[in-house]
Amino acid sequence: MKNKTFILVITGVFGIAFFLLYCLYHPGKTSSTSKNVYDKIKTSEPVSYLVIGDSIGRGSGASKDQTKWFYLLEQTIYDQYDSPLKRNMIVQSGATAFEGLYKFMNSNIQDIDLVFIVFGENDRKYMSKEIFYTFYSQLLLQVKGKYPNAEIITLTESSLDNENFADTIAKLSEEYHTTNLDMRVPFRKSGKSTEDLTKDLVHPNDKGYRLYADYIYQYLDKRIQQYEESTDLPMKDYAAKAINMVTKNDYTYKDSSYIKRKGYYTTDGKGAALEFTFKGTYLGANVLRSPHGGLVDVYIDDEFVTSMSTWWPFEKPRSVYIAGGLPDRTHTVTFRSAGKASSHNRSGYHRVQISSVIVQDK
Repeated sequence: MKNKTFILVITGVFGIAFFLLYCLYHPGKTSSTSKNVYDKIKTSEPVSYLVIGDSIGRGSGASKDQTKWFYLLEQTIYDQYDSPLKRNMIVQSGATAFEGLYKFMNSNIQDIDLVFIVFGENDRKYMSKEIFYTFYSQLLLQVKGKYPNAEIITLTESSLDNENFADTIAKLSEEYHTTNLDMRVPFRKSGKSTEDLTKDLVHPNDKGYRLYADYIYQYLDKRIQQYEESTDLPMKDYAAKAINMVTKNDYTYKDSSYIKRKGYYTTDGKGAALEFTFKGTYLGANVLRSPHGGLVDVYIDDEFVTSMSTWWPFEKPRSVYIAGGLPDRTHTVTFRSAGKASSHNRSGYHRVQISSVIVQDK
């Protein structure tokens, strides 16, 4: 009898040890680590969330931090469910989905339960809906790949009046099994004018961001009460569709007016040229914007593409979109200083600072 008891005890000990080891090396299989964002909120657990977006994503237009949409949402969730939301941000005023994608791919933020993606208003100024489709879909794919268990919510900004871009966001949200919340809806339903809900007809003010927060909370609260598991995008589809962005800093031509300074090819000279060769269908550039910033004309294969400003009220590294939909072959891009200051520049300088180009990984 003693031998049998001893055997049962030993078996139990080994069984527990095996279970603990299994949990250690297979954390995704345990109930405690497989909780989704709705389970966590419902049980008052901490939730880690990420905002990837532009100036509206960062709450520009609010009179103070406490009236930005994400702060209001955090407060409401905590008041109603006693669940603290930990904020992570990849946001930049003036950003496009291209810059959001590049910065996300170079970020190292782990363990995210909830993601908000906020683009469209700036994108419509710089690219076609087809190019926007490419970068927005890539952003969704990359976020899905990195956080396969996270809830992803795309926001259609209240100021977006380009239906092609709004439709693209809605279509991609459905295609990649994410949720699209159209912020134009609560603005319309409020019965208030754009002037009453925004600071500058684009960025919401305190009342506008309250509508954002309430609309998002209503959706989350409904999902908490009636949770239905979302369908994940198969990883084989993700792998097949994903593209890689790489930084290329080896130039092919630089005249003497460009000087390497703090990692940037820098010039104040009119007509100074900096060239890179690259292969692929799209192009971006890493630039330093500053109060001394000027204008630089961009040529691809000797054809003028755009004039780019490097002015900003304070020094800020930016990853800017330049062109997409190019033939899939080798190209030459030339950055030529226009010798002109940006319209807001009062410094007397017209500085251009470029460190590298952003291209496809071939």
